[in-house]
Amino acid sequence: MTRVFIGQNSFALKRAIRDSKAEFAKQYGELSVEIIDGEEAEYNQIVAAIESVPFLAEKKLVVVYELGTIKEANENIEGLIDKAETGNELIIVEPKIDKRGTYYKYLKKQADLTEFNEPDERELANWLTNEAKKMGAKLSFADAYYLVQRVGIGQELAANELKKLIDYDKDISRANIELLTEASPQTTIFNLLDAAFGGNSRKAMHIYEQQRIQGEEPLKIFGLIVWQMHLVAMIDAASSRSDAEIMKTSGLKPFTLNKTHSIAQRMGREQIRNTLAKLVELDRQLKTSSIDADDALKNLLISIS
Repeated sequence: MTRVFIGQNSFALKRAIRDSKAEFAKQYGELSVEIIDGEEAEYNQIVAAIESVPFLAEKKLVVVYELGTIKEANENIEGLIDKAETGNELIIVEPKIDKRGTYYKYLKKQADLTEFNEPDERELANWLTNEAKKMGAKLSFADAYYLVQRVGIGQELAANELKKLIDYDKDISRANIELLTEASPQTTIFNLLDAAFGGNSRKAMHIYEQQRIQGEEPLKIFGLIVWQMHLVAMIDAASSRSDAEIMKTSGLKPFTLNKTHSIAQRMGREQIRNTLAKLVELDRQLKTSSIDADDALKNLLISIS
């Protein structure tokens, strides 16, 4: 039997591997599981692992990470899977895989393939709520959703933040979320621009000052604003396309796409163009003159508010 785990949700991927190993070891013993790193192993080593009889066990589970990096294994994947069907079990772990290649297409057709992708913000909020309940804690969906928007859409990061919050107080509140977690730079810039383009200069300046207090340099903040405005311009230019098309061609995640959509709609095309022109001019000034970057960035935020 051959199973294939793919996808870049490292948290879900690790959990699936851990559970598979534990279940197999419970039935056949700890010595029945063998782990191989494809980047360091040779093809013959993998063949031997799949074919060999385990010590003091009926069968063996062989877990191979990044098998596709071995050229010979890639070219002989059909033979490897055939060997695994005769006795021992095989799990192939490929966090990154080219879906256009014959290697992936054969695995998808002949093996039990599971893809682990990052959940969207609502899915992750639901997962956090259920996970908190399993751990004897209380977390409302609204606060879970706020946590996701604050720290970003990564399940592993969210799981770590949840554990930290539960250790502090099992009754998780929004106040504790703000006390114990740090807003991601991406989320912070979203909020800063949303405030600025909504005409709330006081809030925009407050967010900026908080970033400066936390040690963020003006040029870094400026770079994040430029990056975000690039996304806004791209979303505006692709307004006739569906969200699915935009995500496919740009690689944007639903969380980033939705946030950027809201800013683009709030601004409108004319304001987007004017803001881009201001950013280009400020970038020129920062590179060719000795202006104070901190004052220049504050003036920029006030001007677009």
